Amino acid sequence: MIKIVVDRGRHAPQAFCDHCGKRIEKAKDGNYEWKGQISSGDASDLYLIHKACSYAFKQVTGDSLQTAELTLLPIRLGNNLEIDWDEANEMSEL
Repeated sequence: MIKIVVDRGRHAPQAFCDHCGKRIEKAKDGNYEWKGQISSGDASDLYLIHKACSYAFKQVTGDSLQTAELTLLPIRLGNNLEIDWDEANEMSEL
């Protein structure tokens, strides 16, 4: 899940594991996962999971989940949102 945390006086979105509840500090340590059997036009919930928690999370949910590297999520989501990356970078420096 994504939560807003006050970090150095600023409101910052941060990723937390949907299994253990702890912060995912580095993208390389996490995955995003979703129910694998969805039809075109349907949607699935998205889970942020530590790689170390992935197997346990799947055991608890009993779902057949698809997995992708968390590192890919910002790029894929940004592209789907048609983000102007140069503009976003300028705005983030305000």
